[in-house]
Amino acid sequence: MKKLLLILLCLPMIGFGQSDKIIFSSGDTIIGKVIEVGVNDITYQHKGETTNNVVKKRELAKIIYSSGRLETFEGLKVLESNIDFLKRKENNEIKYLYLNSFINILNNKIESELISLEFQNVSKISYGIGYNFYNINKYSIDFELNYINKSYQSDSGLILRGIYDDDMTVTSQFKSGNGNFISFRIVNNLQLFSVSSLNLYFTIAPIFDVLLSDKWNFNTSSTNKGKGNPQRVPKFSATFFSANCGFGIQKNFDRLFIKTSVLYEYSFGNSNNLVEIYDLNKDIFNNNILLQFCIGRFI
Repeated sequence: MKKLLLILLCLPMIGFGQSDKIIFSSGDTIIGKVIEVGVNDITYQHKGETTNNVVKKRELAKIIYSSGRLETFEGLKVLESNIDFLKRKENNEIKYLYLNSFINILNNKIESELISLEFQNVSKISYGIGYNFYNINKYSIDFELNYINKSYQSDSGLILRGIYDDDMTVTSQFKSGNGNFISFRIVNNLQLFSVSSLNLYFTIAPIFDVLLSDKWNFNTSSTNKGKGNPQRVPKFSATFFSANCGFGIQKNFDRLFIKTSVLYEYSFGNSNNLVEIYDLNKDIFNNNILLQFCIGRFI
């Protein structure tokens, strides 16, 4: 009777010792029994069940048999990559690439000391790509390259006048214009709050715009009592500086993320940063409210 009782007590331990450990490429682990190993499939049973389950070999990372033997499969590289990714993500050492777009939701007039230099910035949408090249703790820096079409118009007609040597006077009436820019943006992100996979950021970025092409609509007339050049007209400048700041919310998934931000943009410089108006240099600025959308991938 004592011997029979001892055998019954040992049976659960014997059964557990004979279990196989099946590890999937996703990291999921099943304790059970491998019934058959085929060319492409493996048949197994869960512990304590008799139902046969079939799984493709490519979905498995490894099997640790009850004998202690280890068999690996092609999914092991996927599992190791996922483990490395999760470690880097947990330590905030992960980089990312993303696509973004900006929508200008509030346009303000460009202002100057010259009342005649006030005209409307009607740019609406820009888009580009970004890359994270620095990441430590809750602070990160992204580099963005964006394409922007900046459009300008004046309902009343901007009047520019210049007086030159030899008593030459040029009068230009501005109606509208646009320029195609490549914009370089260095984005500084500071994480303020985090709950699960949802993060709140404060963002600030200096911006440097480079002109690709431009087109302006001017009506120009000139009077010249001497030998001046009557063909000189206003020209669009090649560069412009600005900066923006705001708040963004980012939602992280497995390898992807989406982010939306509300930004206040302030552009500053000299009148010749926008239009060369015959050496008449005056400080100008304008400000806009932007809505940014991003979709990216951790790498």
